Amino acid sequence: MAVDYKLFVHLLDSAGNLVANFDHYPFSLDPSLPVTNIEVNPAYLADGESLPGYYPATGMIPTGRWLPGRTLVETVALALPDDLPAGEYSLSLGMYDEQSMQRLPVSGPGVESDQIVIGGIWVD
Repeated sequence: MAVDYKLFVHLLDSAGNLVANFDHYPFSLDPSLPVTNIEVNPAYLADGESLPGYYPATGMIPTGRWLPGRTLVETVALALPDDLPAGEYSLSLGMYDEQSMQRLPVSGPGVESDQIVIGGIWVD
């Protein structure tokens, strides 16, 4: 990819209002977390290729450095407001260019959108 995209995860109430969100560059290290290092599985890298250093300001593995045909997995924790009422919510996720705010399109059988929506999330 020519652009380093940001990942967004949004929690939406039943009316579609944003109640919690987490936006960041993929694999960036948050200084508030007790994580001091992330190691890349060598199976991700092709023979003779490497990822040059860490990118603490723009993401550990920016999307512009992703290799075709390789899979990366990242776990994201979404902090919920203390006063969030119990109920059913949905998660929305996707990627966007921070400079233009343009989201990447998502497509699939019968789907044309700029995000993936996962519904039926129950919060106690």
